[in-house]
Amino acid sequence: MHHLEIPASIAQQLVDGLMGGYKDYLAERKQKQQSLTISGAFAWTRSNFIDSKISELVSKEPSISSQPDKAGYAWEYIQFIHEQSNHRSLIIVKNARQLKRRFNNTTTVDKNNYLYQLAGINNELSAAGLLSSRQTNGVIQLELALPGTNNAVVSLMNQTAQKSSPFSKFYIVTYAVDNDSKMIKHIELTMPNQTEMTLKPIQDLTPLIKHSPFQISLEEVEPIQSDQVPDAAYEQNTLFGYEINADPETEMEADAE
Repeated sequence: MHHLEIPASIAQQLVDGLMGGYKDYLAERKQKQQSLTISGAFAWTRSNFIDSKISELVSKEPSISSQPDKAGYAWEYIQFIHEQSNHRSLIIVKNARQLKRRFNNTTTVDKNNYLYQLAGINNELSAAGLLSSRQTNGVIQLELALPGTNNAVVSLMNQTAQKSSPFSKFYIVTYAVDNDSKMIKHIELTMPNQTEMTLKPIQDLTPLIKHSPFQISLEEVEPIQSDQVPDAAYEQNTLFGYEINADPETEMEADAE
């Protein structure tokens, strides 16, 4: 899988942005606790800080650009575009917790979901068996069922979407926060397989945390030690562990992390 890995310098910048954004978020949570009577809603702004910090750090990197986009009705996130040797890769950052909570529970898929559509970028790699869960124990396979849709038609649609995309690869950088310490404990570069509905681990970025100039102290995480996220905060219909946003009228911002 080394040929699918991103350059070490880019990987470090992503980790630095993630750590720096989390550090900024913690500082904001502390400030809001001091200035507001209630401030729990700011728990849902973490990904905004992380995406923004990564965008700030990579702005000086000529091979990377960033652009805001929307997931569903209102949730904003940032897409990072890496260009190398005439190939363009799309990278986004997501919290791994939702992935672990929902990854085995998806039996049907909304093909209009933005993550499902973006995963189609990797169809050529998936077809070549490079992202197949059947060749590794590193990912968990999900059954993909699209009721009323012919598999051949779906395959053709996916191939067409992949060919029309300006990108050759789609990555999701996932990060996990320890429930007790509230520290970021794991960061990983993954690639979604649209056909099998799996996430393929590509590159463990966790060792890069110790090299980041942004280190988190126990004092900094103190403001969020009492945070509790209830099950109801997450949409039931999820994809790769993230919200589908099928109905704007009832949409929940579960993709906030």
